[in-house]
Amino acid sequence: MFKLIKRTCILSAVLLPFMSIATADIDPCLVGQWTPDSGQLKQQFEGSGKQKINRITGRLTMQLNPQGEGQYQLNRLSFSMHQTAGVSATINMTGESYFSWSTNNQTFSMKSGKFNIKVAGVMKMGGMTLPLPKMPFNDSQWSKGFADGSYTCSKTKLVFKPTKKGKMLKVWHKI
Repeated sequence: MFKLIKRTCILSAVLLPFMSIATADIDPCLVGQWTPDSGQLKQQFEGSGKQKINRITGRLTMQLNPQGEGQYQLNRLSFSMHQTAGVSATINMTGESYFSWSTNNQTFSMKSGKFNIKVAGVMKMGGMTLPLPKMPFNDSQWSKGFADGSYTCSKTKLVFKPTKKGKMLKVWHKI
């Protein structure tokens, strides 16, 4: 019995430093499931102001786990917009992406992902409806959605402050 306890203590002493290193760069406040602020989501996709988002349907969630892994889940996310007089479009997105994340002294880092996002839609011009080509997002396109910077976090709200403007959705609410 004493040998078993001694071995367990030795094993714990050997593994504890590694376990601490693995979780030391994760702020527990960020762990959980989040949904973007609807106003900020609309603003982000309107971008330069050349299109006006009329309606957003579907769901986008971000899951951050304590091991430093994250996931974006797009469930029939759809944006309906007017670009100019007589031209409108609907963009549909579905799928998921996986990434790594960490925090250190109220700064965050999100990077490296694997993506399985499908984008399709239709454009309407002068009474004609034209299908938009299906566009899979690849790693280089989605990497623009990851950034480093500071953040604030509470039980209900997460605000990212990326170091470069427009790099990612900034305001999230806990689900």
